[in-house]
Amino acid sequence: MNPDESAAGGTEPDNPLARLDETTRLLEQLRQRVARGKPVPMSASVMVNRAELLADLDALAAELPAAFEQARRVVAERDRVIADGHAHADRLLEAAKSEQHRLVCAQSVHQQASSSAEQMLGSATDEASRTRSELEDYVDRKLATFEVVLTRTLAEVTEGRHALTGTGDDADAARTSPVRRALRALRRDDTD
Repeated sequence: MNPDESAAGGTEPDNPLARLDETTRLLEQLRQRVARGKPVPMSASVMVNRAELLADLDALAAELPAAFEQARRVVAERDRVIADGHAHADRLLEAAKSEQHRLVCAQSVHQQASSSAEQMLGSATDEASRTRSELEDYVDRKLATFEVVLTRTLAEVTEGRHALTGTGDDADAARTSPVRRALRALRRDDTD
């Protein structure tokens, strides 16, 4: 297995949606485990196998650093692509200016050279602007994808943390969240 691949699911390291799918699959597995838990009589609690639930939580915890590492790699790649684009645009502008200067210096074609150089400079400027625009669009799309991935992952992690600590703003969500109910049942089992 490639070292960049997740030990939990083997997701592709360059595919944030695959990473999100793996995280979502692990969260769904937790929900199903709680949903299948045996009901505790006269309560809203369920009994679940602690070892299985902890194994699922460990798998999810193992998946999250890889998702954050993927985000770090995308940001680094974005920075590299932007720097390369700016360097390419600067080289184009420098080449255009150099060509403009060379043409202007030639006595016999001074007028024509001046016109051509301005046109080349304009073309180079347009191409540099277009390149920068394309790079910014590419980076924006990548960041938007990662924003979705990270927002969903962060929401799931936050819900899990609230479930573990029994805190949160929404009392109804605390009573109805399968993860929270399962964790309360585990806490009750520990005290029994």
